[in-house]
Amino acid sequence: MLFHRVVAEEEIQVYERIMRVSFEYVQVQRCVFHVLAQNVAQWNLLQNSMMTPASRFITNMHQIAPHVVSIRSDADIIAARMAARDVARSMGFSAIDQARIATATSELARNILLYAGEGSVTIAQIRHDTRSGIEMIFEDQGPGIANLDLFLNDGHPAAAVSGLGLAGTRRLMDEMDIHSVAGQGTTITCRRWLR
Repeated sequence: MLFHRVVAEEEIQVYERIMRVSFEYVQVQRCVFHVLAQNVAQWNLLQNSMMTPASRFITNMHQIAPHVVSIRSDADIIAARMAARDVARSMGFSAIDQARIATATSELARNILLYAGEGSVTIAQIRHDTRSGIEMIFEDQGPGIANLDLFLNDGHPAAAVSGLGLAGTRRLMDEMDIHSVAGQGTTITCRRWLR
């Protein structure tokens, strides 16, 4: 009987030691987790303090990939128009500016199809100093624009060969840059800034 009582007491002591070690292990885990959480919080604060507001904006911008639409058919023109409008809406452009951006995208995408047969439209959010805006880049490898000045002149018939023409489209945008080489293709970059 005495033997059984000694064994039982030893078992109880072993059990108590196991429980104590388990409790201490849990406490250590909690301490480690608390230290890690503090370090992560301090690291985030450090990163944010080292970044200027502009760099924070650019970092966020990198999370939004540019929309690239291949232009090979009328359906692609509609897709490019819708993508440009969607980006403009998400950025907070007014309904009027959204319409301007969508119209310019349609006109220039249609020019790609009409004169080059195929090309691409890249639509992206941009940032310059304190301004943010939308940029559309229209690229093709077509014949190029031989007499660019004529197409940009409102009074010349060539300016309105298709829809608004380049001159009309330029008025819808804040900026429009055209680079065209005969026999190599055309790149048109349009920008509209948020007001």
